[in-house]
Amino acid sequence: MVFPLSLMHADDYAARRVVLIGDAAHIVHPFAGQGVNMGFGDASALSRIIAEGVAVGTGIGEV
Repeated sequence: MVFPLSLMHADDYAARRVVLIGDAAHIVHPFAGQGVNMGFGDASALSRIIAEGVAVGTGIGEV
């Protein structure tokens, strides 16, 4: 089986109350071995952004 090497990502990562992370946000060739790492990075960034927003009184759906 042949997989073309490519990197694709979503044009928009967030809309009201919906955020794409991990494979839903960007696709990496399986041999690159970065898929889970990018997903962990996305989850970490999202949790930080939510925490910062909530800390200043922003509603979680508005962050």
